[in-house]
Amino acid sequence: MPEQADGSGAWDLPLPRVDRRDLLDPKPWRAAEAALVSNLARAAQAVGRLDEAVHRTGTGAIQRLAYDAVPADGVAGGGPRALLRAELVSRAAPQAG
Repeated sequence: MPEQADGSGAWDLPLPRVDRRDLLDPKPWRAAEAALVSNLARAAQAVGRLDEAVHRTGTGAIQRLAYDAVPADGVAGGGPRALLRAELVSRAAPQAG
């Protein structure tokens, strides 16, 4: 153990204490989520309807939708549209076996 200039070891007590406070107060998060619950449910339904419509249209339509989304999001686009695009492109890829 390395010695300090005063002769004490670097790991001698007292060591700094860890801050044990909660980093996030869940009350505001829950309140915001409760206020938006109907919007979140409608968004989930819309994604489900889109998924079903895309699934029924076949691979060619999936590829067109995926390629059309690229210019809208940009090359480095992120967020939900980029995730949806990635999902659509993966579905459009030929399946092995």
